[in-house]
Amino acid sequence: MSVTIREPGGYRVHKADAVRLTKPHPTFAAAEREAKRLVGLYPDHSYIVAQEVARVMPGER
Repeated sequence: MSVTIREPGGYRVHKADAVRLTKPHPTFAAAEREAKRLVGLYPDHSYIVAQEVARVMPGER
Protein backbone atom coordinates (compact mmCIF):
# COMPACT_ATOMS: atom_id res chain seq x y z
CA MET A 1 0.00 0.00 0.00
CA SER A 2 1.19 3.54 -0.68
CA VAL A 3 -0.05 7.05 -0.18
CA THR A 4 0.27 10.06 -2.45
CA ILE A 5 0.38 13.49 -0.89
CA ARG A 6 -0.33 16.35 -3.30
CA GLU A 7 1.15 19.50 -1.81
CA PRO A 8 3.27 22.19 -3.38
CA GLY A 9 6.91 21.55 -2.65
CA GLY A 10 10.02 23.62 -2.94
CA TYR A 11 11.82 24.19 -6.21
CA ARG A 12 14.92 22.05 -6.75
CA VAL A 13 17.89 22.37 -9.03
CA HIS A 14 19.88 19.51 -10.49
CA LYS A 15 22.20 18.79 -13.35
CA ALA A 16 20.37 17.67 -16.46
CA ASP A 17 22.19 14.33 -16.45
CA ALA A 18 21.95 13.58 -12.70
CA VAL A 19 19.29 12.34 -10.31
CA ARG A 20 20.62 13.74 -7.03
CA LEU A 21 18.58 16.80 -6.06
CA THR A 22 19.69 19.78 -4.03
CA LYS A 23 17.91 21.28 -1.04
CA PRO A 24 14.50 22.80 -1.78
CA HIS A 25 14.29 26.50 -2.62
CA PRO A 26 11.21 28.46 -1.50
CA THR A 27 10.57 30.20 -4.83
CA PHE A 28 11.28 29.78 -8.52
CA ALA A 29 13.44 32.92 -8.43
CA ALA A 30 15.63 31.46 -5.67
CA ALA A 31 16.04 28.20 -7.60
CA GLU A 32 16.84 30.10 -10.79
CA ARG A 33 19.51 32.13 -8.95
CA GLU A 34 21.06 28.89 -7.69
CA ALA A 35 21.01 27.35 -11.18
CA LYS A 36 22.72 30.44 -12.60
CA ARG A 37 25.30 30.33 -9.82
CA LEU A 38 26.04 26.68 -10.62
CA VAL A 39 26.33 27.41 -14.35
CA GLY A 40 28.88 30.08 -13.46
CA LEU A 41 30.89 27.52 -11.48
CA TYR A 42 30.42 24.64 -13.95
CA PRO A 43 29.85 26.14 -17.42
CA ASP A 44 30.02 22.73 -19.13
CA HIS A 45 26.75 21.65 -17.46
CA SER A 46 23.13 22.69 -17.74
CA TYR A 47 20.74 22.63 -14.79
CA ILE A 48 17.05 21.86 -14.47
CA VAL A 49 14.71 23.74 -12.13
CA ALA A 50 11.87 21.43 -11.10
CA GLN A 51 8.96 21.76 -8.69
CA GLU A 52 7.75 18.85 -6.62
CA VAL A 53 4.00 18.45 -7.07
CA ALA A 54 3.46 15.11 -5.32
CA ARG A 55 5.35 12.49 -3.34
CA VAL A 56 4.46 8.79 -3.12
CA MET A 57 5.61 7.00 0.01
CA PRO A 58 4.74 3.92 2.01
CA GLY A 59 2.16 4.07 4.78
CA GLU A 60 -1.23 5.56 5.44
CA ARG A 61 -2.06 9.17 6.01
